[in-house]
Amino acid sequence: MRRHISVFVSLWLSVFVLNTSLLRAYDETKSKAQVTKTERVDFPPGGTLRLNSSIGELTIQGWDRPDVEITTIKTTKAAYPRAVEPQALGEIKDPRAIEPLIAASKDADVKVRRRAVQALGEIKDSRVVEPLIAARNDTDSNVRALAGKALAEITDNGSQEREKAIQNLNGISIKAERRGDEVVITTEYPGYPVFPPPRAWHNNVNFDIEYRISAPRNARLVVDQEAGEVHVDEMAGDIRATVLKGALTLRLPDDSYAIDAKSDVGSIFSDFPGQQRSRRLHLGTQFAGQPSPAAHKLYLRVGFGDIAITKIRKAPYALPVNPPAGPKQ
Repeated sequence: MRRHISVFVSLWLSVFVLNTSLLRAYDETKSKAQVTKTERVDFPPGGTLRLNSSIGELTIQGWDRPDVEITTIKTTKAAYPRAVEPQALGEIKDPRAIEPLIAASKDADVKVRRRAVQALGEIKDSRVVEPLIAARNDTDSNVRALAGKALAEITDNGSQEREKAIQNLNGISIKAERRGDEVVITTEYPGYPVFPPPRAWHNNVNFDIEYRISAPRNARLVVDQEAGEVHVDEMAGDIRATVLKGALTLRLPDDSYAIDAKSDVGSIFSDFPGQQRSRRLHLGTQFAGQPSPAAHKLYLRVGFGDIAITKIRKAPYALPVNPPAGPKQ
């Protein structure tokens, strides 16, 4: 009886010593699955950049090149274990914990063997593989089952879950193509295992998408965003943007704009002149800029969220440059 108590105490102490380190090491081996793609598309002079059904965080930056560069980053919200080779598994190498567990996995008491094999399965270390293989031939069916499950988890180390998550991300199609005088970027979900498809007002979106787009500054812009944030920076052409749920921010050159902006539930801020009034029981806001014949047109709509239109600030004067000091007399 005393021997059994001693074995149980030793087993408990071994697991206790490893508990904090195991949790930390396990968390460090987990990361979010991610798929990144960058492509360039020729842009027609004076053309339109159109985005259909985008979702997530969208940033459009004006540049001086004649083409469009599109980088998309699709990321899972959940973290998955990284695929690691067995010889590189874990940071747990304390013989005070592993050796007693290996010895306990061969104990005469079946209850001791079960607990030892289960504890060994939680240690991501190559030294536990051989004892677990031996435990698969144990006379007790529960010990054999625990050993088989532990071996499967150690050798796989979460790679199947991560691979499935990456396949799901690849099921989200973001396609850019030239259509006449337009470059159209469309987001679809033909292979993503969610029904109904992700929409702004649903809570079944378990991924994040980030779009980083650089386009000619004078391009016309049309955005149809489901949910998330839209940021437009240094674009000088007409802009038509609709966001069902999220925020819309524009940072524009100091020029003349005919602004027609509405938020059903949210506020509007503008550095440019115009008239603002509340809508629908003061929940929403409407803003109208003063048009002029040469004004750029801004048509902005947000269902639930805010709109901010700011000017690109320039330094009021150049800082003086001190001439190099001459030789001392």
